[in-house]
Amino acid sequence: MGKLKWTTNANISFNRNQVVSLAPGIDRVYGSFHITQVGQPFGQFYGLVKQGYYQSAEELKSSPIIPGRSAIGTIKMKDVNGDGVITYGGDADDRTIIGSPFPKFTYGITNDLKYGNFDFSVTGSGSYGNQLWVRHLYSTANLDAVFNMVEGVKDRFRVQNTMVNGVGVATTVITPGKGQFGATNNGGNYTGIERDWNSTQFLADASFFTIKNITLGYNIGAVNKLFKSARVYASAQQVYIFTKYWGGPNPETSGNGAGDGDGGNLSQGVDFSNYPVPRTYTLGVNLNF
Repeated sequence: MGKLKWTTNANISFNRNQVVSLAPGIDRVYGSFHITQVGQPFGQFYGLVKQGYYQSAEELKSSPIIPGRSAIGTIKMKDVNGDGVITYGGDADDRTIIGSPFPKFTYGITNDLKYGNFDFSVTGSGSYGNQLWVRHLYSTANLDAVFNMVEGVKDRFRVQNTMVNGVGVATTVITPGKGQFGATNNGGNYTGIERDWNSTQFLADASFFTIKNITLGYNIGAVNKLFKSARVYASAQQVYIFTKYWGGPNPETSGNGAGDGDGGNLSQGVDFSNYPVPRTYTLGVNLNF
């Protein structure tokens, strides 16, 4: 039969970059969800920092707000410049770099085993530290529209006015939910902030490790002098993905990274309900005549 032979090959890759200069008089370039700025890595995610939701009238009164558009149960953003008001764009902009589509490192590993006439291999690869912009939330979590919703919206923040003992005393019942989506009872002027203002609401950790291929083969010697040798094998591609990414089935996607669309290669890491990588199974025979 022969002894077991086991070979492992692994690799890891790091990629760091910094924008040194742009065109004369320009220190930054904006995309819909990104910024490329001198002194920073290119194509970083850009927006407001979500800090949860306004839990009570007291918190609303003591916190920076968006005038006329903040209420109990609406999204709460960080006042980055400290002026007491949440501002999107302009001279008092509270937007900042909030994440990166580029991993801290990528890696891969292959294990090859041979025992007698059998051979077996497993190949995997992954990345760590990158994020994806969950672009489809603009529609699938549109709290003031008629689209189908992602399942998590059912656990949104709820504010309900009730009557006590039928005597006309108004009370407010607040159910914070799971903290991912805000209340809907305030109307589109309020819920529109959560949908239309880019923020960390749309970012998701896209670190992953994928078992890319598993192959099992068996080598056969000469048969009836028709061929010198043969190998029969079975393999599976895209076997399983280990990831905490919640925005879709494919953490390896990058909808705006093909050199076109919004900013092209400066706007990578966008998941617009992109197709998953299919799992495939193969049975085959290799003949050596």
